[in-house]
Amino acid sequence: MRVRLDYIRRTERRPTVALVLSGGGAKGAAQVGALKYLEEQGIPIDFICGTSIGGLIGGMYAIGYRSDELKELFTSQDWGLTLSDRIDQRFVPYENKLYRQEYLLTLPFHYSDPVSARSIRSSDRVGARNRENLRLGAPAPDSDVRPESGNFARSLPSGYVFGLNVGELLSSLTVGYHDSISFAALPIPYMCVAADLVSCKAKNWTSGNLNIAMRSTMSIPGLFDPVRVGDLVLVDGGTRNNFPVDIARAVGADYVIGFDLADAEPGYEGINHLGNILSRFVTMLGADAYNRNVGYADVCVKPDLHEFNMLSFNAEAIDVMIERGYRAIVEKQDSIALIKRAVSSARPFPADRKAVDLSREYVLIRSVAFDGLTPDEEQMMLRRTGIVPGQTVDKQVMDDAMSSLIATGAFEAVSYSLYGGDAPYDLVFHCTRGPVHQLGLGFRLDTEQWASMALHLGLNTRKLTGSKLILSTRLGRSIKASARYFYDSPHLPTINLEAGLSAPSADLYLDGAKNGIGCFTHYEQLYFSNIRWTSMDVRLGVRNHHYRISEGTALGKQLAERNPDFVQSGFLGGFADGHLYTFDDKYYPSHGVDLRVGLEGDFVRYGQPAFHPVWVTSLDFKAALPLGGAVAFLPEIHYRSVFGEPYSYLHYNYLGGAIAGRYVDQQIPFAGFGHMMMMRDHLATASLELRLQPAGNFFLSLTAGAARDAATFPDLFQSPTPTVLGAAFQAGYNSFLGPLKLSLQWSDLYRWGAYLSLGFDF
Repeated sequence: MRVRLDYIRRTERRPTVALVLSGGGAKGAAQVGALKYLEEQGIPIDFICGTSIGGLIGGMYAIGYRSDELKELFTSQDWGLTLSDRIDQRFVPYENKLYRQEYLLTLPFHYSDPVSARSIRSSDRVGARNRENLRLGAPAPDSDVRPESGNFARSLPSGYVFGLNVGELLSSLTVGYHDSISFAALPIPYMCVAADLVSCKAKNWTSGNLNIAMRSTMSIPGLFDPVRVGDLVLVDGGTRNNFPVDIARAVGADYVIGFDLADAEPGYEGINHLGNILSRFVTMLGADAYNRNVGYADVCVKPDLHEFNMLSFNAEAIDVMIERGYRAIVEKQDSIALIKRAVSSARPFPADRKAVDLSREYVLIRSVAFDGLTPDEEQMMLRRTGIVPGQTVDKQVMDDAMSSLIATGAFEAVSYSLYGGDAPYDLVFHCTRGPVHQLGLGFRLDTEQWASMALHLGLNTRKLTGSKLILSTRLGRSIKASARYFYDSPHLPTINLEAGLSAPSADLYLDGAKNGIGCFTHYEQLYFSNIRWTSMDVRLGVRNHHYRISEGTALGKQLAERNPDFVQSGFLGGFADGHLYTFDDKYYPSHGVDLRVGLEGDFVRYGQPAFHPVWVTSLDFKAALPLGGAVAFLPEIHYRSVFGEPYSYLHYNYLGGAIAGRYVDQQIPFAGFGHMMMMRDHLATASLELRLQPAGNFFLSLTAGAARDAATFPDLFQSPTPTVLGAAFQAGYNSFLGPLKLSLQWSDLYRWGAYLSLGFDF
């Protein structure tokens, strides 16, 4: 750095100018206003250093971004998304979507050591120079494997978010500077400060991977996951040196302009929320260094930002802070004028050295590789991203590719680098493996079943390939349990072997009388599927299933009177079904469809050689049609037909309740009543819901529906007269515990009723 500044003094015959930018979260927007004024005055920046958001702005400025572009970056970002790990739901695999909408709490975990990336080669298609880049600084797995042994504590998160979207943003803005380099060789020499949790000392970045340096300097403890590089665990540099004027002095700058975002002492009343607490936490840890540096700059600019905090990322606040930063440095115009006269011989910034912004232009890819994957996994992910050598990419293409990788659930972190100083670039995705197992917990309270709990244990389910096992159970008045082993191959459909049992408890109306179900069922099935598809799944397999109804119940007595064989039976058959799911939300969708079609056949009834096969066809359809604003229509259709003699309880049609298949698989929901009623062999329902969203997560809806059943398929269409009519008015709130719903129901058979529920459907 000193050599670079000496060169400027010698060749341009002028003193050098350093800019120091402090940390402060969202308040860093004010520094963009100050940069605008310096540009207007023609003040050259020969060295720039910063901490936290100052380090981020400084790094961007060092590779060619000027104040107008930084202002646009601040004002155009969806900061709620950028500061989260949310990804585009279009890329989430089908089964993961359904899983997340059923369990309130999901916890990935290890029970053994994760696969070390050191045992997995970097792709041979990445040259030796780029493999060295990976080793020196990129967020590749061999620099990001956590050191603890494989225990449950290792699985606990080390930050509220990992920072995936921030990392993607930085990668898209810094193309041309992804290689591991000396920061003295940047268009403007640059340094930033992070803090190492291992040594409890500052880490002053002078070389390496620029993205990692900027990502680490702003990793606020507790908010972002630390950045692990070699033996360092790095967090926000504000905890050690939030206003690094001493660094600018150490490299020999003649003039130092400092921009100080430190809060005034807030007092007792000024520490109220998370933003205040995080800000004061960082300030407290770096107080000694700040006190040494605060009077050390030649020009110190300190805007009045008392009403803002480090999380004030809303657009209105950013505009105000940029303007205040500009006004604050204007107040120092006399001092700036002195510097301007001293550096009048400065050369203009070399525009050809500006980094490439993928949001503004496409770049050509020479090669594509994955660091941290096996060869088979690499081929899978190549197909998933859809990026091939010779292709041009922009930010949207790269964002989609990153979302598709993260959505697998197999990785704790994913980032990318475009190696090379100019196109074509070598694209490398850095994949850090995450916990391979997961634990899920859900609960539901409602007036039909009272309290229910769902438990899920998935072993190896977050791996990309191989053997996996899911154990799940539902506890409450009704009990269900299942075990499913499946094998995921990179090239073939998923092979599944599943077994389950259930003991449903529900109010069932049969011949006008209310009955309880005293029933026990079990099934075993072998089928093929493809759970990696993002919007649909198709299954094809064979099934053995058996049931027994207690003859001590009213239902058992009635069935025994009709036919003693109805009380228990077992069947062997096959099934094929498909499910298309594109809803953006299961409970309150604004667009998309949910479509299921199925065909089942029972070919063998145990102990009955003369048995004639029974066929069942079904269709379930629901769509969300937005009408603009907060209004949506949701049409819904259900159909199920049994062809052949319905020999058993397993084949009958059932209508009612809020959740399809909650008590028995063939249960079709209906808005008019909460219990079930047994229907004839052919059943069809149609309903239309008008839903309003008057405010926030609050919803109101009105649903009207009709159902018709018949003994034969032609009779289903002989008359338009419904068997039963129903309607419901519902008020709901989409809480973090799951939807809270209150329904007032009416049907022409059972008149008025009410239903109250809290929690996810299962």
